[in-house]
Amino acid sequence: NGLPEDEPVNVIREDHTNPNLLFIGTAKAIYVSLDGGGSWTSLRNNMPNVPIHDMVIHPRENDLVVATYGRSFWIADISVLQELTPDVIAKQEHLFKLEPQVLWISSRGTQVAAAFHNYDGENAPHGVMVNYYLRAPAVDKVTVQIYQGSWLVNEYSGSGNGGLNSVQWYLTERIPRTEEEKGQWDRSFERSQAEEEYFDYYDGTDHFGEPDEEVSIFGRSLEIWIHTLPEWRERDYKHIRAKPGEYTVKVLVNGHELTGTTVVLQDHWYDKRY
Repeated sequence: NGLPEDEPVNVIREDHTNPNLLFIGTAKAIYVSLDGGGSWTSLRNNMPNVPIHDMVIHPRENDLVVATYGRSFWIADISVLQELTPDVIAKQEHLFKLEPQVLWISSRGTQVAAAFHNYDGENAPHGVMVNYYLRAPAVDKVTVQIYQGSWLVNEYSGSGNGGLNSVQWYLTERIPRTEEEKGQWDRSFERSQAEEEYFDYYDGTDHFGEPDEEVSIFGRSLEIWIHTLPEWRERDYKHIRAKPGEYTVKVLVNGHELTGTTVVLQDHWYDKRY
């Protein structure tokens, strides 16, 4: 049933929203079952072989928090697994619930490379994760579109693999470049190819841009870079940070349109942090 015979089970947990969703921690790894324990699949991802001593499912964040022996804590967002019920698995396509996200404001007075930052854990992915399920591989390309009202804010190409797929919207809005701006991009690209040090950057790689400031396709400020990496910008479009508000997400696949909504929240906590 997918569980190794040579790994003693230390802990088992049942999800609080989906009783068919079970997690087991063994002397080496962690496993998940979507069918109440009938079959099991490894849930290691980037986790090394390590004894699992305890697990808890956060009641608000829907995160699986794992306590290991000697390798600290490991946290995984299991909201997609919670929604992956037998009815969803039986569908040809499914778009999972989209979570609201905060449009964080960075403090430019803080050096990200300062020593105390070396002890920070990894943050959750920035932006909205668009997760969708395909029962079989897509017969054509998959397109993910972000709208605010009738305005197409951004568009991405998605993977069409059978099973779980995801696209990350970095809370950016793309705007067509003028011909003059395209020429500037071409010259900047040529310089970046000629200068070996264009990979060097200032120690603030996680700064977000200001409103209406051009940012990278990942939503990060371009001002902190000595030379911007070519893949951080598009020739035909420039990107700015999206505005707070409600957005519609569409996944176009196999001639069908899957639709959901998400909300971009303003960073009301900025003044309290700094």
